[in-house]
Amino acid sequence: FYKEVYPDRYKKLTQYLKWYYRIGFENNEPIVLLDSNKVVGHLGFLPVKIRLNESIISANWYIDLIIHPSFQGKGLGSILVKEGQNFSKIQIAFANEAALKVYQKLNWTIKNSSKRLARPINPIKWVPFIKNFQINFIKNLYNLNLLNKLKKSEKLKVYNLKENKKILNDTFFKKRVIHDNNLTIYRDEDWVNWRLIEFPEINDLYIFELNDNFIITHLFTHNNIKRLNILMYYYLSEPKETEIIFSLTKWALENNVDLLWTCLTNSNLTLKMKDVFPKRFIKPIDIAISSTDKSIANIIENKELILEGIDSDFDNLFLF
Repeated sequence: FYKEVYPDRYKKLTQYLKWYYRIGFENNEPIVLLDSNKVVGHLGFLPVKIRLNESIISANWYIDLIIHPSFQGKGLGSILVKEGQNFSKIQIAFANEAALKVYQKLNWTIKNSSKRLARPINPIKWVPFIKNFQINFIKNLYNLNLLNKLKKSEKLKVYNLKENKKILNDTFFKKRVIHDNNLTIYRDEDWVNWRLIEFPEINDLYIFELNDNFIITHLFTHNNIKRLNILMYYYLSEPKETEIIFSLTKWALENNVDLLWTCLTNSNLTLKMKDVFPKRFIKPIDIAISSTDKSIANIIENKELILEGIDSDFDNLFLF
């Protein structure tokens, strides 16, 4: 089934199945629809915890909701979504165009304050017919204004996460956290071990540090595009959000990165990043959220869900 519906990633999906769906955590695993013993529909979960006011509540992030093309248009997606609601108090999903109709039909709350921010650095990779000798010239010309703004950026400390797990352990749980009145993913030790330490491609995870400000990134190549995905940001003392983003961008330019990518709900931080992530490359992300518990449903309807690129499967969806 995976091979037929996810031809580009079925090998990694099956190889890393246990990690990808966090199987074994709170007894969750994917749900499948069968027709004569053949899988025709699928819904995966990322089980997480949500901080809701002073409470920590179990939630499932829906991923890989898909119906085999031969069985689409029969309402099977709604059946899977309804079944998934039995497994946790809160359900969350990235709603692409097809799935959005399903969630709206079932009266889920749709929030669109989260943004996907992208910045092509090397435009040559999208016009490959240009001769190799022109690559650096065109790349630098394309980034000329940005290069001028980055001249005074400070140099970052760079750590490969696999080789420097102590950096993460010594900083992450001491991070400065501002609790507001919105919904946030609760990132405890279990979450850190699953999402970062047990990440199958941990060799590609890097931590960048500037004056006790930290950014966790995923650096990898996909379709000959060298991507630097900014997964999350945290700090121990005074936040230097703009400074570390500029320094990270300078590092990306110097290390032949082709594309920067991140996901944020923080509108103020998004505005600060406008020189790195121009408005034309910012796209809203529709997030669907629901609860079968009426008291919880009433609360989440009036709160934003604060997200970063690390909180779902965005890092693996190649949304550009």
